[in-house]
Amino acid sequence: MKIVLIHGQEHKGSTWNVANILLNNISCDKEVEEFFLPRDLDHFCLGCYRCIEGREKCPYWEEKKRIDDAILKADLLIFTTPTYRKGLRISVDNRERRACYLCHKCKRQQLYRSYEV
Repeated sequence: MKIVLIHGQEHKGSTWNVANILLNNISCDKEVEEFFLPRDLDHFCLGCYRCIEGREKCPYWEEKKRIDDAILKADLLIFTTPTYRKGLRISVDNRERRACYLCHKCKRQQLYRSYEV
């Protein structure tokens, strides 16, 4: 089983320990790939929307591609993040915003189909 673990912090504290307890309780052969944000994805989204034209057009595609490829090949995704004031850490939130091109592209195609003559 391929498992991708995305940590919302760079240090190995309480949240990291909880994730390891979870991994140790998964009783099968597993291949784990870990990413620590923001270390492994340290640029914030510019909001340029080039990703909607094609994800490879993102200015940070080379950095983002490694994580995206791992996510697409994974059988299980685990996201860990400490919470601050009942919200996500900005590094995790930024990663999710960078994946929004998937949703926007689908919506854009549906929108154009609805106006076809």
